[in-house]
Amino acid sequence: MFYSNLRHTIKNGTFTTKSGKQKKAPTAKNGFHYITRTAHFAKHKEGEKVEFCLSGNMPDWAEKHPSKFWASADQHEIERGRTSTSFTFALPNNLTPYQRQKLALDLIQEITGEHKFPFTCGIHSHKSEIDGIEQPHLH
Repeated sequence: MFYSNLRHTIKNGTFTTKSGKQKKAPTAKNGFHYITRTAHFAKHKEGEKVEFCLSGNMPDWAEKHPSKFWASADQHEIERGRTSTSFTFALPNNLTPYQRQKLALDLIQEITGEHKFPFTCGIHSHKSEIDGIEQPHLH
């Protein structure tokens, strides 16, 4: 099965839940922690593996601490401006983790390469709740 998704994170954005409640939208820094499974996302899903994480094209001041870059995007972007864009791609589960990593790096190069867009990515893999088959995916 093929899956891809595109989302944007907006400074001080809100969204409406299925029950009709208004909630504060996620932040770019929160997205960083979700992708890298750090901070409050460290134990997000039982049985999930983080196969690979990488940040790149960061400015010098954020090279070793990419979470500072994403926090800065949340702080300094104009009101209701886009602080990050996130893609999620399903990856073939018949590839080895190394092959998935190589594929991910090729995809990231295609998306960020020419303009040197800052990025943080991660490959997560967990079993489907429906059929128990591994579902590796790239954020």
